[in-house]
Amino acid sequence: MTEYFLVDYVTPEGNYEGFFEEGGIRMYHIDADMSEDKYAGNFFTYEGFSQFYDTSYQGKRVIRLVNDGAGFYHPNDVIESGEPGFAWYAEDATETEESGFSLTVGAIVDGKCEVTVDWN
Repeated sequence: MTEYFLVDYVTPEGNYEGFFEEGGIRMYHIDADMSEDKYAGNFFTYEGFSQFYDTSYQGKRVIRLVNDGAGFYHPNDVIESGEPGFAWYAEDATETEESGFSLTVGAIVDGKCEVTVDWN
């Protein structure tokens, strides 16, 4: 299976200096399905230049930000079913299949963040 979620802890210092006033947790939905073309070689099936890519941004993509545009998750936030982007892709390329887990953001102290994964 090539579909998974990636958790990213971001601070406004370092590489992101000047981009964000605050930090927190971001979660990405990844679909790293690969295809092969006899001329171009291997490529991510749902990359932006692929014939499979949905330009309306409603279908599958290689990477999609969970809860896009709503900012960071912070301590005590729970990422669960119903969050935009937090579902597996169904056969029709919509994100409608329950992930089967939730993620709770814990304490953020000294540059470290604790997260808890609960399986439903």
